[in-house]
Amino acid sequence: SVENTVTKFQSLPETYKERAVALPSDSDDDAKDEDFDPFAMKSTLAGKNASKKRKAIEEAAATEAEENEIEIDTDGEKENNFERRSSQQREALKVQFNIDAVRAKRFKREKRLALEREKKASVDAELLKEASLHNQDNAAATNALIRRFDKSEFAKVRVVGQFNLGFIIVVRDKTDVFIVDQHASDEIYNFERLQKMTTLNKQPLIQPQRLELSPAEEQIARSNEKTFLMNGFGLCDMAPSLEEEKNTPSSTSRLALTAVPFSKDTVFDASDVHELVSMLDEGEYAIPARSQLSVGLNSTSKTVVRPSKVRNMLAMRACRSSIMIGTPLTKHRMKKILANLSTLEAPWNCPHGRPTMRHGCRL
Repeated sequence: SVENTVTKFQSLPETYKERAVALPSDSDDDAKDEDFDPFAMKSTLAGKNASKKRKAIEEAAATEAEENEIEIDTDGEKENNFERRSSQQREALKVQFNIDAVRAKRFKREKRLALEREKKASVDAELLKEASLHNQDNAAATNALIRRFDKSEFAKVRVVGQFNLGFIIVVRDKTDVFIVDQHASDEIYNFERLQKMTTLNKQPLIQPQRLELSPAEEQIARSNEKTFLMNGFGLCDMAPSLEEEKNTPSSTSRLALTAVPFSKDTVFDASDVHELVSMLDEGEYAIPARSQLSVGLNSTSKTVVRPSKVRNMLAMRACRSSIMIGTPLTKHRMKKILANLSTLEAPWNCPHGRPTMRHGCRL
């Protein structure tokens, strides 16, 4: 039996060997050696470990079950709340209405819109008739175009082509055909450009010429000195002589003309200064609205106000530098002319009164 015990002991792992050695034993008592079984001890320890693992697994399962139960309760509360809100919304959406009343209201609205469209079409037809080629009254045709055609639409119309080397055929909204004069259109563009940018050369006078201005007119001239300079007029203060102080009232202007615009074909004098002062004051020389030569009279305009002689001179320059009738144009050049018209203040006539556009027909 001792040999059997030694054999079993040697086959044990090192851990159990240490435990077996540590156990109390009596070499004289063979019965006790026979009773000691290390394999039974191993089974006991394994059973304890298994029990601990089972207990840990059971505790984890119990915790998970509790959490699932809480989640189930929460989901149930959410479903109950959702059903409660849906029920309230269904109750709030219950409305009473009469289908016949709704149909009558819709019919009335459609009838009103149809009448408005018919009225607008009638007005448009009348305006287009006034803006047609057959109307010889340029002022009426221009007014009709202003009411029917927005100048920003020049850049949006479709170019069809050039007619007779002098006119551009365009279509707007696939319904209206317009005829654009290439020379007049380019001329008004050049005219407005010259109006805004040109500063005339000055020709000094040998002797300053006193201006006969009222105190109010003198104040206008002083406050618009830049406008006079761009038109080529030079002004200065001139003290009266002793003889003038005796013979003239104290209200006489102290402003004098020192320079006039230089031009080969036009002579300027003090009357042009009076005209310019009156234009700035919207007096007797004010030109009717929408006239091409009045471009710049509007106080909100960025154009410099010009006296009539200067405007005529600039109009002649614009005419000579513009595209002439008989000049063939590419489609790109025609689009450029139309785009230029959309940027102008008054693109409806050239400076000499020639219309830039007329209505041709309806498709």
